[in-house]
Amino acid sequence: MKIGKHGIGVKLGALGFSYGLLSFIIWLIISPNDKIFSNYIFSISLSFIFFIYGVLMLYLSIKRVLAAYDEGKLLTDGTFSLCRHPAYSAWVLGFAPAVVFIFNSLIILSTIPAIYLIFRILIPKEEEFLLNKFGDDYLSYKKNVWAIFPMFWKIKF
Repeated sequence: MKIGKHGIGVKLGALGFSYGLLSFIIWLIISPNDKIFSNYIFSISLSFIFFIYGVLMLYLSIKRVLAAYDEGKLLTDGTFSLCRHPAYSAWVLGFAPAVVFIFNSLIILSTIPAIYLIFRILIPKEEEFLLNKFGDDYLSYKKNVWAIFPMFWKIKF
């Protein structure tokens, strides 16, 4: 199986966006007044924090993947030392929560577990490719680093 520079990201993005759009439409029809927080300023502030996380993780990881793909290198440092799929982490833990808090909606909140589930279903295809390409190096990396949830305690200052 051949996987391009973007891995399974395009498929993940399309499915995640579709679910997010569906939940937004349901929210508009059923209950645009459902709220997670009564204080909208607090909700927007949380949204900003999650959005910044998403931007940083996505930028730092995509930049490295695009450079390393042509060289055939396994990335295990930087954002890749925190989780195996930092770009996907940016979506699950950054952008999806940011959207939830912007709309401050319980219905749209379902987007986060839905995107996570989609990722958990599709990521094994990418990991199979990586295992075939990098063998024991990837297997060792996989045993020591979580897939999507960053191990922030590994940050070296």
